[in-house]
Amino acid sequence: LGKKETEEIAFDTFFKDATRFRSFIDILHEKGSVENFEVEIVNGVWVSICCRYFINAGFVEGVLSDITQQKKQLVELQRLNNEIDTLIYHASHDIRAPLTTILGLTHLIKLDNPSRITTEYNTMIQEQIRHLDNLLKSLVNITFNSKSDLHLEPIDFENEVEIILREFRPQYPSVKVLTEYSGSAMFFS
Repeated sequence: LGKKETEEIAFDTFFKDATRFRSFIDILHEKGSVENFEVEIVNGVWVSICCRYFINAGFVEGVLSDITQQKKQLVELQRLNNEIDTLIYHASHDIRAPLTTILGLTHLIKLDNPSRITTEYNTMIQEQIRHLDNLLKSLVNITFNSKSDLHLEPIDFENEVEIILREFRPQYPSVKVLTEYSGSAMFFS
């Protein structure tokens, strides 16, 4: 703190923000102790305070731990996370634009009286475009969802399995898949 051992310390003068000092004092009075109270003090230093209030003796005894480096790392991590989120958001939108164009072209192929094999290939192309588009949407949703509160929804396993099978049917037309479902438990995610 930059004080000599013999100097008396007026603790409130070290807090950068007076309202944080007030919060600290309120907790100390209410609980009689404070654990891991993080606060910025003078000169850009961050500390974690753990202390106990000895009411009858009229003093507080505790430990200040310098957490400045951890705070700097946390700020840097948050900055990097924001950069990643921005990159994902922009990249997904930039990639979805050509996908939409390609999907539009596949619709034009349908209008041109294509042969049976061209129609099959065209359908496969459309399914793969939709699959990639859904992946990009999911990527954006993951970024968005990481910043929002958790909201549980039921999972329809039959529907999920059918989506997966539908994706692979064009690639493996000779494979026949039989599905059987049993059980009544609800699952949420």
